[in-house]
Amino acid sequence: MDFSFDQEMLMESENDGDQLGSLAASEIGKLQLPEPLTVCIDQNADSLLRAAVHNEKEAYKNYCAYAHHIGFTVRKDHVGFWPNSKMIKTKDFICGKTGFKKELNNNVAVKYRRGDTMTGCPAMIRYVVDVKGNWSVKKFIETHNYHLAANGDKHLLRSSRKMGDVSAQVLRSMTKSGIRTSDAFSFLATEFGGVENLDCTKRDAYNFIQRERKSIIENGDANSLLRLFTERQAEDTMFAWDVQIDESGSLLNFFWSDGISRLDYDCFGDVIIFDTSYRLNKYNLCCAPIVGVNHHWQNVLFGVGFLSDETVESFKWLLKSFIRILDNKHPMAIFTDQDQAIAKAIEECLPHTRHRLCQWHIYKKLSSKLHCGVSTKKVNELFYKCMTRCNSEEEFEETWHSMIVLGNLYEHAWLISLCNIRHKWSTAFNKDIFGMGILSTQRSESTNNICHNASKPTSTLTESFLGLENVMKAWRRNERDEDFKSEQSAIVPAVKSSHVLRQGTLVYTRKLYSMFETELLHGMCGLAVECSVTSNSEFYVRNLDNEHTVRPWIVKVDKGNELAEKNVLETLRKLTLESEAIMNGKNPQEMPMSKKKKTLNKPHNLKDPTKMQPK
Repeated sequence: MDFSFDQEMLMESENDGDQLGSLAASEIGKLQLPEPLTVCIDQNADSLLRAAVHNEKEAYKNYCAYAHHIGFTVRKDHVGFWPNSKMIKTKDFICGKTGFKKELNNNVAVKYRRGDTMTGCPAMIRYVVDVKGNWSVKKFIETHNYHLAANGDKHLLRSSRKMGDVSAQVLRSMTKSGIRTSDAFSFLATEFGGVENLDCTKRDAYNFIQRERKSIIENGDANSLLRLFTERQAEDTMFAWDVQIDESGSLLNFFWSDGISRLDYDCFGDVIIFDTSYRLNKYNLCCAPIVGVNHHWQNVLFGVGFLSDETVESFKWLLKSFIRILDNKHPMAIFTDQDQAIAKAIEECLPHTRHRLCQWHIYKKLSSKLHCGVSTKKVNELFYKCMTRCNSEEEFEETWHSMIVLGNLYEHAWLISLCNIRHKWSTAFNKDIFGMGILSTQRSESTNNICHNASKPTSTLTESFLGLENVMKAWRRNERDEDFKSEQSAIVPAVKSSHVLRQGTLVYTRKLYSMFETELLHGMCGLAVECSVTSNSEFYVRNLDNEHTVRPWIVKVDKGNELAEKNVLETLRKLTLESEAIMNGKNPQEMPMSKKKKTLNKPHNLKDPTKMQPK
């Protein structure tokens, strides 16, 4: 095979309509090529071209190998066919810098102008195919009109970049384990002795991982997600899910909860936190995790919803699906942000649930809403007292009135709107409901921050679901670790001789015991409780370090439930007797709860045996 061609061959005209790499002869005659011209004469390169080829793929592969050895990139160009046939007659492969860039219209504004990489390089190769399918080289021009790539830069040539099996397997395995693509590529570069020895660039690695992720959803993202839900349901019979579609059959909203989440809700579902402030998928669906607190004071997911919009109808669908899937158990309290759509949905779907607003969101707005001059600081203090420090509705009204007068805020629209819903955010109006001491939705927001690492704004629905599954697995592992510590280590009470504290070590987890011990010691040693003479539901509490501080503590009992009334009053009287015993130097022997009362204790206060089993 003779390769002794010169540049004059570029001017030849072929009968099959050859365009010679998209270069017209007239254009080449007019253009002055940059100097110096680089001519590559290499025996190894010559052997690459002499290798036998049998199809277009092999021809392209051989010329790419030759190009990598020399230091340039390859593009596919003109193809000629035999008359009345789809059989290839000629096939051209050209240098990546062949041709010239079209001039841009200066009147059209563009955000980014790409650099001009075209130099009109004449290098090319033409294969001719006979009627029997035999491939041979007809024309070859090896002259380049630019400096070729150095050995350390050849990995950047486009036609030299490919994803080998080894690199693909390493990237696939590491990213599935949660390692970032950039870190996985850095590991590959270190193992191969530098990026110049790799068969791909960092951009190729990112593109490969993106294609891998897209392959998960070959039949569409929604279909892939539903198929995954079906697989989970086959593995876990308690796994439940629901979807909402529009008239055209497109997915609007979906919700899911697995078996362990449903069991957790049965144990710890009296108080839930609901927040939709984060969107972590490429469809901009809002993520709505429903979060609770377990017996170790850790976050626990009861279910996760994704909503296409934050309208009343979407929230109503989500809450109805949540209650139906979670065995129609309504929570006692739900914490949300100050969203009107959520409020209307809760009012309709959870009529017996106390709706509480996040105090953190409200207090955060205070500095931008109130401007009272020199009295601003005092007004802020009174507002904060109205949020958390008022122990009765009467005290709230007095404090609120003082704040309004001090700041001359009689017609302040924001404060008027807040006062109308004060029962949703002030603790003074929620003494009668179990709330676990929660005042904000920050537990749910922290959940969203954690989910941010598991799912990105470019994630598909399937990826978001799998990422949240990994978050739940990590949380459950933390819960099992705490279960193990509670089983294997005994809690040491602050007062070892106290039978009450010793009894508490048997019924509380480590975290809840520390909270119980603090409250008990403060209540017994720092407070005095006296029962009112005029009412069985009124008690007087005062600090021992300030005998002049006496405030009435009003306990409201549900008159429609005689058993609850009896148990509440009995417990309060025993607490009063215990306080008097401490004051009189007596030693209480056990926690003030009767056998009947023990059956009413919340499982989130006790070590629930069902929660101690491996999951």
